[in-house]
Amino acid sequence: MSIRIQSISISLLLFSVYSCYSSQKKPVLSVERLQRRDTLKKLKLKEIFPEEPRIKVGIDKSRKIQLRTYGICRITDSSESSFVGRFNRLTFYPNIKRKSKVKHWVILQSYLDEDFAKAYKLSFPEVKILKLGIYPRYFVAIGPFDKFDEALRYKHPNKKAVFSILQSPASGYIKVKELGKILKSPVRVSCKEYKYGNNRYKGDMIIMLDDKGLVLINDIKIEEYLKGVVPWEMSPSYPLEALKAQTIAARTHAVDVAGIKWYLLKEPYDITDDFTTQVYKGLSGFSVIDSVVDQTRGMVMMHGDKFCIATFFTNCGGLLESGEEWGDSLILPKTDAFKDIKPSLRLLNIKRDTTFACSPRKNLPTVLSIGAKSFRWIKKVRADKIRRSVRRNFGVDVGRVMSIKIVERSESGRVKKILIVGSRRSFKVRGDWNIRVALGGLKSSLFYMRRRGDVYVFKGGGWGHGIGMCQVGAGVRALKGWTYEEILMFYYGNVEFVKLW
Repeated sequence: MSIRIQSISISLLLFSVYSCYSSQKKPVLSVERLQRRDTLKKLKLKEIFPEEPRIKVGIDKSRKIQLRTYGICRITDSSESSFVGRFNRLTFYPNIKRKSKVKHWVILQSYLDEDFAKAYKLSFPEVKILKLGIYPRYFVAIGPFDKFDEALRYKHPNKKAVFSILQSPASGYIKVKELGKILKSPVRVSCKEYKYGNNRYKGDMIIMLDDKGLVLINDIKIEEYLKGVVPWEMSPSYPLEALKAQTIAARTHAVDVAGIKWYLLKEPYDITDDFTTQVYKGLSGFSVIDSVVDQTRGMVMMHGDKFCIATFFTNCGGLLESGEEWGDSLILPKTDAFKDIKPSLRLLNIKRDTTFACSPRKNLPTVLSIGAKSFRWIKKVRADKIRRSVRRNFGVDVGRVMSIKIVERSESGRVKKILIVGSRRSFKVRGDWNIRVALGGLKSSLFYMRRRGDVYVFKGGGWGHGIGMCQVGAGVRALKGWTYEEILMFYYGNVEFVKLW
């Protein structure tokens, strides 16, 4: 996917879209023992939405979209033409299309409260207020500019970033084979149920044009969407309180980014169905998942008027990363342990220790044992594989890999920057995911390394980026009697639980 968003400060991307708010940097604290339930902050139940919102999930892009449909369906297009019947199958092709319109804006500030945005405008009358998101964010901006370079060159004392924003998706016409009709894009299909690929869906299906073909979007209520997310992010066999924690984290993340992140990436949907936001596969059929979604209905994590970052991963290896790596000052670096242990890279020498929630132990349910195995790992990668990985993923040929140097680590010990020295050139790699990809697909960036001839040996801990909730740790805590509130407050900090609908 071509992403044409450039930021004056990359750490400021989307401002509060990904972060909780804290007025000052918190000191690094050692882990606290299990809190008593009566010490937990009382839930704040304030209904914000008059009704449950819907979310548009990008399912696929193709030159041809074929849906299996169930029940009586209604098909409508943007000209309000309507067709009703049982079709069993519907096949769509692009017919005539016009390109999408993208405009470029200089972003000065972002708020959740529209009144703050209006107050800012009083000082700078030339600015405009852009409203984006399911839970709306108000971006104070200057523009629009037709060309990205024009926005990039524009000077303003409060300039934070330049965003390319989808103003309107591609327009034109779509052929529906079974109707023998050509309809005006977008086309909405409303049936009892659908099948696309190997997955089944509820809600509505929207078929739209884009600059290369068609886009399939599932338009569905958020709680139904979550029932298709949670079982693919955490096994339904996990303990109940861990599943509740996962559900609230997934809902928080969805509401936080929906309608902003992908809109800014020039896409006509709110969120994707893959790991770049959250995995979604439609109807799950797991009654336990339906139950935990219903029990936590509308509940999200916030701090003040901002959403928690609400990220999660499989196993932290005993060391939890600071949220400040992704702009969240509420999530502190600490050990995922049941006693006070100072975070230290020396913990990588521990092979098994049950004081860590995510460490292997006896009598652990199979579903948790699988994730606990990644508490410690060793991977051997040949130097030529690293060269190929860098060339394939970053378009850089370093030549023969002469050496790899760790340039910087985070507070938790994770590698933040490496220097690959090659026979042709040197190349710096920054960021958790990029480093793991460049080095041949490591489970995490929490590792030591050494070279043996033409092979690099990585000894590491955990699986994932380490920011937010350790899923294995959450499962073990649930087994030990922790509630979902206690689990979430441990991993995400002093959050408040707010009911949005």
